[in-house]
Amino acid sequence: MWVPMSLYLYAQGDSESAIQIALYSIIVISIIADTFIKPLIIKYIKLELKNSIELNPLLIFFSIVAGLSSFGFWGVVLGPAITSLFISILKFYNKV
Repeated sequence: MWVPMSLYLYAQGDSESAIQIALYSIIVISIIADTFIKPLIIKYIKLELKNSIELNPLLIFFSIVAGLSSFGFWGVVLGPAITSLFISILKFYNKV
């Protein structure tokens, strides 16, 4: 999503904002969020649930898209987390 936005801003002549968006997306989203924060959240969820939840990659994709449309930037992380939480709650109530 950041590539088209950066290209659009660059085409409009706002190269400073285009570079800021590109650098922010690469550093914060790709490096910090995907490399450090998301594995910690997944590890915490697995510890709390005592079993792993396998999600279909297509379901993960749609949860990311839904998260982006609902929560914006943080929806990339919150969408799959909320989806896995919902599935684990359904599995828990199915066992009870």
